[in-house]
Amino acid sequence: MAKQGIGTGLTTETSMTLSPYQIQMVRMLENDTLEFEERVELELCENEALERETKSSSKESISEDNGDSPEDEGIFHDDNDGGSDNHDYGPGDDSDNGGESEDYYEAGSYKENANNHSADDETTSRVITDSASLYDVLKEQIRLKNVSKNIEDLALYAIGNIDHEGYLRLEVEKMVDDLAFSEGKSVKDEDMQEAVTLIQSLDPAGIGAFNLQECLLLQLERKEQTKLVQIAHRMLDENLEDFSKKHFEKLIKKYNITEQEMIDIQKLIKSLNPKPGAAFDSSFGSSSPQIVPDFRVTNEDGVLTVLINDRNAPELRISEDTQAQLEVAKKGEDKESKDYAEYIKNKVEMAKWFINCIKQRQETLRKTMRAIVEKQKKFFLSGDETDLVPLALKDIANVTNYDISTISRVSSSKYVITDYGIYPLKFFFSESVATDDGVDVSNREIKKILQECIEGEDKKKPLTDERLKEILREKGYVIARRTVAKYREQLKIPVASQRKEI
Repeated sequence: MAKQGIGTGLTTETSMTLSPYQIQMVRMLENDTLEFEERVELELCENEALERETKSSSKESISEDNGDSPEDEGIFHDDNDGGSDNHDYGPGDDSDNGGESEDYYEAGSYKENANNHSADDETTSRVITDSASLYDVLKEQIRLKNVSKNIEDLALYAIGNIDHEGYLRLEVEKMVDDLAFSEGKSVKDEDMQEAVTLIQSLDPAGIGAFNLQECLLLQLERKEQTKLVQIAHRMLDENLEDFSKKHFEKLIKKYNITEQEMIDIQKLIKSLNPKPGAAFDSSFGSSSPQIVPDFRVTNEDGVLTVLINDRNAPELRISEDTQAQLEVAKKGEDKESKDYAEYIKNKVEMAKWFINCIKQRQETLRKTMRAIVEKQKKFFLSGDETDLVPLALKDIANVTNYDISTISRVSSSKYVITDYGIYPLKFFFSESVATDDGVDVSNREIKKILQECIEGEDKKKPLTDERLKEILREKGYVIARRTVAKYREQLKIPVASQRKEI
């Protein structure tokens, strides 16, 4: 038997460890505007060495470059000087920002100009406004119902299990078991069912259903019970699968109705709301989520203006009081003074570190947005999706000299408001498709053609994916049928058999 030897050797292993500063930067880049504001406020609360720059301490040079004072100050700007201090001229700030510079993109290069704020900048920054939550709306209705305290309590418990689309995701028996387990409360199935029935009688119609079929049936029960409504109710109750698969000939025969009546029933069912809770807040009990654009791009006579939201550029500084305390503590000879000096010194270093992270974040956002505008200039001038060119994260990484992961973090949660609407930065990235003459075009152009073809098709004989592929080929776009199917699914368009109408 051979001996098994023990060998020694050296192996080289390379690993990359992020420093605390880099980790802080990564997290900040991932934050949208509102999350970033919360992060800044938290740091201001936790570090007494950090404070907001006051108007009186702002540098005089800010208003010396331009003698004119702006008539109104919006919340978007771009100060174009990555190495200088950033100044916040948000709502309520009366500072003179006459010298604040902004970046303009024209003919492939940027030029500086000043004062292009709009009076409506603040109002356009919030596109989803606060509204009552679905939970609050339902709770208020339950309070007004003449039911026992027990049923009211069960109904209030049950609406906490309604999801953002308006569906109850726990069945009666499971809710009963949950109350018994979590609260030690014994509840009868009949009482819980009564509470659910109460919820399903509330507005909006269809709320509290356990599935789509029940949701639609609840809505039909609220309508005037005409012949068509009654047939539609029976059809959904007894033959939902046939209806969803558009087996209209079979349904016409079964319910002894005319082709026109089938068309009317189809329109009636299409008018129902499959997600009755979607119009309300999905967070149940808090205000609605907000989208605050991080950038604004405007088009004025062919000149594209790129601005960054002021809320991404807070002006912070090291507290003068803290610095004074540090100087006093340094002079002390006792251990208590030395310990306090070390404590203050650490706070000051952390404050400097945080301010530097903010500046790096601003510069990264700014350079990334400029690069996107430069690549997609044609779209920003026209607003036409077919003018979007194929764009990958690596294309922007190459221009900005940032890592692809950095570009991904910037684009994943940021929005830009344009003259044509509000778009996530991810909107500007797309795959390329080659035409038969070798020109690369954005897949968005293909998707738009597909959508137009399907919108204009004969609904009695909808276009199959194979036929759509042939149409695209005739237009010079050579792609496979499975690619057509992929794009159609991304557009949330069903297959031909599901689009068929009478």
